[in-house]
Amino acid sequence: MTTRTLAGLAVCVAVGAAWADDDHDDHGDDHGDTRLTSTRVEHYGVSQLGELDSMEDVDVFRLDLQGRAELETRTSGALDLKGTLYDSEGAVLAEDDDGGTNLNFRIVETLDGGVYYVAVASDMDTGAYKMTARIRRDGDDHGDTAGASTVLPIGIRTTGRIAPADDVDTFRIEIPEATGLRISSGGPTDTTGELRDSTDTVLVTEDHGGDRGNFRIERHVEPGVYYVYVTAPENGSFTLGADLYASDGHDDDHGDDHSDDGDVDVPSESAWDVYQESISAPIVQARCVTCHYLGGNGSQNLVFVTDQTDDYQTTNFDAFGDFLGGGHDGHDHEDNEHVTLILDKVRGGRGHGGGVQLEDGSAEFMDLERFLNLLADEVADDDHHH
Repeated sequence: MTTRTLAGLAVCVAVGAAWADDDHDDHGDDHGDTRLTSTRVEHYGVSQLGELDSMEDVDVFRLDLQGRAELETRTSGALDLKGTLYDSEGAVLAEDDDGGTNLNFRIVETLDGGVYYVAVASDMDTGAYKMTARIRRDGDDHGDTAGASTVLPIGIRTTGRIAPADDVDTFRIEIPEATGLRISSGGPTDTTGELRDSTDTVLVTEDHGGDRGNFRIERHVEPGVYYVYVTAPENGSFTLGADLYASDGHDDDHGDDHSDDGDVDVPSESAWDVYQESISAPIVQARCVTCHYLGGNGSQNLVFVTDQTDDYQTTNFDAFGDFLGGGHDGHDHEDNEHVTLILDKVRGGRGHGGGVQLEDGSAEFMDLERFLNLLADEVADDDHHH
């Protein structure tokens, strides 16, 4: 494919061509190739799936900024991707090729409020990837007040980081009808959650109820807008999710988990689901298997196969399970020393020969942590029942 070089970066001509042609036919495409057919990013900090069907395919995402902020856009996965950031009129603001991890792009720009677009393309690969956009104001990932809050979609976990220790991360939840609302944090940080209504009145504060110092809030709510304020006594990363459950309108304001209520629809998430969606391609295939294969340079205690092998996902999933099976002492996953070992290794610790593969607090690291914790619990359950 013909390329042009701007600021030392090779950028596909297809990006510029598709950008200028707003009548381009995007029928059957997952994300449009132009401004008019672009996909609007509604959930900042949440990875969005994309797929390049051909080397001429371009995926364009629309980004709306309310006020001046630092905007980060990046991709993850096994593809060699290039990104171009445009303003609302189509002028190029920034380009990047391999500034992210594993041949992905990463663009960070401080921008005034307005509409922007990022185009994802490749002249090397086709296939699936993830695109993530984050907004930071004065170095903050989520605003400290209700007015600067980040929308938290129901059923989708997002990531946050408390830094400095007096930081507050605030999230907005929109409830369309009377229901039970369950909010839970996850990750290595001891977090406290505060649920407030649209008048900023505190409804409930909770600092426990989840795993390892995380909080869990459950409350019946009426239709409207609600806010979650997350704090912690020290710097650290966390995940946050909101789910709905059937509610008869009666509450326990102290965070009762409703475990005895027969009408509760408790959303479940399996390790296999997380593995397929967030671990197999972007982490195992893109990073781990390059060293951790039979006879490879990586530790032979955890060995994977490539996606050229039949049933490779099941094989690699079982490899994780077998490894974690030898690392737990008791029922809870926080007792599994092999979970901690893997998480330390991917951050470059414990003499990891592959160096830093995942940055602490990144979406990919939080995905891996969530997967390992789920799988460790499932392995412990299986051993307990047998």
